[in-house]
Amino acid sequence: MGVEGCTKCIKYMLFVFNFIFWLAGGVILGVALWLRHEPTTSNLLIQQIGDKQVPATFYIGIYIIIAVGAVMMFVGFLGCYGAIQESQCLLGTFFACLVILFACEVAAGIWGFVNREQVSRDLILILS
Repeated sequence: MGVEGCTKCIKYMLFVFNFIFWLAGGVILGVALWLRHEPTTSNLLIQQIGDKQVPATFYIGIYIIIAVGAVMMFVGFLGCYGAIQESQCLLGTFFACLVILFACEVAAGIWGFVNREQVSRDLILILS
């Protein structure tokens, strides 16, 4: 059953916004993979800059960015394809993924707030 009128406009707006979300995930994934495999920047992952030891948070950060880009592309694809096909299953999966992403963002914010002293010490150590 097709949609008509204003609902059709909402359908295509949902597609456009999810397509932009998918593109943003692709850009994030591409930049993260480039940073990981570029010879000059991948030397940062050796765990030492000069005579200073790099904190583990910087070593793991690039892999987190790769995962975020991949998840963003997956969720954006579910939203785009689900909107165009008007599939309740795909849109339900899209919504569930968005809820999980929101919960992860809240958890990361709480973790950052609780460990703010350690993160600031690591930043001061590497920047000084």
